[in-house]
Amino acid sequence: MITSEKINDELTIIFTASRIDVSIAVKFRELLSQEIYEKPQKVILDCSKLEYLDSSALRVLVTFMKEINYYGGHLVLKDLSTSFKSILQLSKLDQLFEIHDDR
Repeated sequence: MITSEKINDELTIIFTASRIDVSIAVKFRELLSQEIYEKPQKVILDCSKLEYLDSSALRVLVTFMKEINYYGGHLVLKDLSTSFKSILQLSKLDQLFEIHDDR
C-alpha cells in the first residue's frame, strides 16, 4: 500500500495502491502512523499512483496531517493524479493541504 524512504529529516511516503477505501482505511492509518514515529520534520506524500480515496481514507489523511502539524512537522502532497486532485478539489481539501506538482 505504501513504501517509504528517509533522507536526513525528510520522509517520503510513496503510495503503491491506486485506491484506498473503507476496507483498508484502518490499515492505511496504522501504516502512516508507523512512518512518523520518529517525527520527521518534512513528510512528502508521493501520490502519483493514487487515483481514489473514499471519505474514510480522506479522514485518515486529514488526521495524519494534523498529527504532523502537532509535533511541528510539515506535510506536502506531491505528484497528484488528475482524479485524486479532483477529489481534493471537490471536497475543498485542496485548500487545506500544501500541494506540489512535480510532474
